[in-house]
Amino acid sequence: MKKTRYILIEETNGEQPVYGLAILKEDLSKNATELYRVGNITCNKADMEALVLRCNFLGLSPIHLDEVIDDFLLNQQK
Repeated sequence: MKKTRYILIEETNGEQPVYGLAILKEDLSKNATELYRVGNITCNKADMEALVLRCNFLGLSPIHLDEVIDDFLLNQQK
């Protein structure tokens, strides 16, 4: 059985680090394949870590990721 897992990714945008997430699919041997990556979502590492934890805890289906990111960005603007 394969398991979906979300991880934090860090990139640089000029001099400033920016954060996003990637979706990994793991098999029983813990071999992982990256399915999808969304970078440069936020400069706030703590907020992105919280989102990644929430996605993993709730077992978010990858088909809902774009909606979750849209909601995340809307809440960042408040």
